[in-house]
Amino acid sequence: MSIQFVVAQTNELQTVIQKGHHAVVKAVAYSPNGKYVATASRDKTAKLWAVASGLEIRTFFGHQHTVNGIVFSPDGTKIATSSADKTAKIWDIETGDILWSSKEFERYLTSVSFSPDGKLLALGGHGDKVYIFNPTTNDTVKIFKVNPDRGFGYGIDTEFSPDGRWFAIGEDNKTATVYSTKNWELVYTLKPEKSSCQGCGSFISFSPNSKYLAKIANDGKLNEYRLSDGLLKHTYIPASDDISAVQYSANGSLLLGANETQVSIFNTKNHKNIVTFSPDVKEINSVIFSPDLKQY
Repeated sequence: MSIQFVVAQTNELQTVIQKGHHAVVKAVAYSPNGKYVATASRDKTAKLWAVASGLEIRTFFGHQHTVNGIVFSPDGTKIATSSADKTAKIWDIETGDILWSSKEFERYLTSVSFSPDGKLLALGGHGDKVYIFNPTTNDTVKIFKVNPDRGFGYGIDTEFSPDGRWFAIGEDNKTATVYSTKNWELVYTLKPEKSSCQGCGSFISFSPNSKYLAKIANDGKLNEYRLSDGLLKHTYIPASDDISAVQYSANGSLLLGANETQVSIFNTKNHKNIVTFSPDVKEINSVIFSPDLKQY
């Protein structure tokens, strides 16, 4: 079995890359073509790396505080970042230039995500609102009222479905909300029947076919929901503290869930645990599959 992934942890980024940032790596992202990895750090910068060589290509300077989130545009020509300096930025990966910068929000940002056509950008964090922007026109398309996790500092998590039909927000109290992008109306609220938990933030991930949403919650579980009816499809792992990631592989055959000490990878067809391991690191902050993963 061979699984390629990148783990961000408190001292360095471990893959072919052995050095780079001067502080904690908070988030990692693969380019759509799998040739590049972008990293976000507490050292106030983002970096671009060549996967094949492990060499650093470029450093993106401009944030004044920790860079918490990072994502590639669907066409792979840009990256977007969100920061504890309460702003988000879009960068040209070839030049390193800032193409767009948000206003300064009241609280710091934890999440940033592009719509699949690259025209919209979702932003949120410790504030009680999530914003959908059109960076080209600088218009605010939609504002959602949210319940962010400020207890452990997860804030919120955002993601558009690959088919562009859904938009989901991971919130406090082990909750995910799913909206239709057609009219931005709330379609599902996914949470335990009995739950009252502050400091129980949630991470979310859409399956590549946009039929399922996976949610992992602090002091909660890794659950998979059907988007056809919003019902729970399967629970993969029991309660987990200090969560850090959830993600489907590019072909949807695998699903990972991680906390700050271990990573578990599951087969989405038979729901069996393929492997659970604890990397030799102090703390895991982010885990992602490589986009070219086709078998295991």
